[in-house]
Amino acid sequence: MNKMTSFFYLSLLLPSLSIALESMNDGELGLTTGEGIGVIVENLSIDGKTEGFEMTLDLTEDGSNQLIFSDFSLYKTGTTSGAADSGGKFGTVNDSVSVGDLSTVPIYSGITTDPTDKSYTETTVMRANFPGASIEQLDRSTANQTANSSGYATDLADFNDALYSITDKFDLDLTIDSKFPVPSGDLTKSPGTFNADLEVVGFATYGTYSDIFATVGGGFSMAGATGLYIDSVKLSSNSYAVTEGTVPAVSVSNSSISFNGIDIYTVLGTADQPLTINTLLDDGGTSQIVMEIGALPASKGFAPKSNITVESIFFGEQNNSALQTSASTYAFQPQVGNTLEILGLSIQHLKITTKDL
Repeated sequence: MNKMTSFFYLSLLLPSLSIALESMNDGELGLTTGEGIGVIVENLSIDGKTEGFEMTLDLTEDGSNQLIFSDFSLYKTGTTSGAADSGGKFGTVNDSVSVGDLSTVPIYSGITTDPTDKSYTETTVMRANFPGASIEQLDRSTANQTANSSGYATDLADFNDALYSITDKFDLDLTIDSKFPVPSGDLTKSPGTFNADLEVVGFATYGTYSDIFATVGGGFSMAGATGLYIDSVKLSSNSYAVTEGTVPAVSVSNSSISFNGIDIYTVLGTADQPLTINTLLDDGGTSQIVMEIGALPASKGFAPKSNITVESIFFGEQNNSALQTSASTYAFQPQVGNTLEILGLSIQHLKITTKDL
């Protein structure tokens, strides 16, 4: 499937996206500054289940091998996709989706290898914010929860109050099917297809923003961060076996895995280490895209940290003894803290060059 076809299918989502602009009273109008554009999104929902969303990706030129994406839906947690009450709120008058806010920011312009060079250049940046951009990530580490349980409970309540006062939680569903032909002459049961269902429950963004600007010798540059809290992510799958010329396919395995209490905060480019996007010609004369987060300036010392925590992990294939974590449990769920922690992740230098894009 070519790129234009992909864009066409994605455009079919637009009729199901309902956005209402809320009128402001005199007091609220007095709070506006005229900088950039602020948008309050109400009744946000995408119903791909009843609307029949489907997108096919051909893995081979003849289309015999395919991945089929369907039933993509986005709706307010606690409702049903397509229902009258399935739309959610995203933003308030004082904390909206904003784009085009121009401001002056000091961008590092010195020699990165010189620990004494702390040169910065004032640069105009165009900022875009999601609601809750000023909310910082909560320290959900097991160490913090263990050392200060009462303080953590207070901080958690404050975090939830701040976040869910400006946005609803949302759910996301997506079905992925495959189509692989059985080899000609194969009379045994061979894997011919699989099905996977992705269910994301109760997600909301925080601390999310992006700055766009130009840097000398770097061209188009960006700095930003993304914060995301999710109640649970469940991936269920079924694989099927078929014999050539026979139907229906027989399910040979099914399983599911659920990650719960997921908090992700990632930094992708800063004023000290912008993410730059350029093009270059490779040895074959083909234009490639280069994305790079430059080396951390020696004078800076430390890059901002990214953290990921997962409270618990559950397994759904409960007849598989290899997945048992105890005599009766198919889960990793500590009494206090998290099952998975990736803390203090920072980028010192990152460069990605496409190949025959």
